[in-house]
Amino acid sequence: DALFEFHQIIYSTYTYYCARGESADSGDSYTMGMLEYFDLLRDAELVDTIYHEFRNPRALEAIFQAANEEGDHDRSFEQQELNRLNDDNALMRFEFMQVLVRVAIAKYVKDKSSRNHTGDVSDAVSELLSVDIVPHLPPEATRDPNIFRRKRLYTSDVHDLLLTYKLKLTIIYDFYSSLEAEETSLKATTPSLSISEFQTFLSDCNLVFEEGMDEVKCPIGLTPLQVRLTFVWSQSFVSDELKRRQQLMGATFIDFLEMLARICTFVSMPTTEMLQQNDAKSAKAFYDQIIEGKREWTGNGATLEDAWKAEEESDKPLVPDLKMLLDLIIDRLDTSGNGRIDRQELVQRRKRIVAEQKRMLTA
Repeated sequence: DALFEFHQIIYSTYTYYCARGESADSGDSYTMGMLEYFDLLRDAELVDTIYHEFRNPRALEAIFQAANEEGDHDRSFEQQELNRLNDDNALMRFEFMQVLVRVAIAKYVKDKSSRNHTGDVSDAVSELLSVDIVPHLPPEATRDPNIFRRKRLYTSDVHDLLLTYKLKLTIIYDFYSSLEAEETSLKATTPSLSISEFQTFLSDCNLVFEEGMDEVKCPIGLTPLQVRLTFVWSQSFVSDELKRRQQLMGATFIDFLEMLARICTFVSMPTTEMLQQNDAKSAKAFYDQIIEGKREWTGNGATLEDAWKAEEESDKPLVPDLKMLLDLIIDRLDTSGNGRIDRQELVQRRKRIVAEQKRMLTA
């Protein structure tokens, strides 16, 4: 009952710490390593001194390892394949739930000196989640992805706007979702966008602000963590993370559209009035003025640190910002300047970017 009551918090917490972990940098934002596990425990103030019997670092590490153990009683081919997909050095979501139960038992059942000691495991789990987890974690770790959908995304105006851009966005999605398949000469039966492909797409649009970048050269952009969160928050929920691993790690075209909309909660788009005041015909021209030094830079278009949460729950229409973002993306990918998106043009553009990256690495 306790796990069901707090299921959204559990999913959100797991998703956030997976996305910010070291394995996420290599494209896997769907497992929680030991470092992320201890980041969570420290944020929730659950790590005690080395002298504490049940919650010292070694005892908590043992909990992580116990949840990762795979039984060998079933030697069927299917089970062996599932074990292969299950990283022995990282927690999957179902293992993370087991960890929460074990930590709750350690703090509230085994430790009789605990202020809220109980003999009931369900009560212990409720106490852990309500007292230790929810109040201490950053807002990104406890948010409900459906709030943005209900409040701002699922409207007739957003639907109508996306319909007008559907052809161009479909070409963009089909191209970027095929990058990894083309590198391996494997053709996917159904288009599926990986998190690495999504990052490549945003980088090609100059919308990723990496640490150490010249802020003037990227006047609007998401941090790598924000890119990953935008991706995983926009995906449809997958119940079986082992048997449906491919669906878990890929995004559909509908997911991609939601990602574009969510970007608007992380960055501040210029208004039509701002374009007019700066004699800019488009968002691209507006930001080009900054990049070319023709106008003073006043920030990289990012909202305040926690402003994304207010943006998700805002009552203001999403369409003006989303339209401005879509026009910016299309203008930046449309190197010919004819207002159209062509797959061959995207291919040639990507080749030039890769060639330039190789040249810089060897320079």
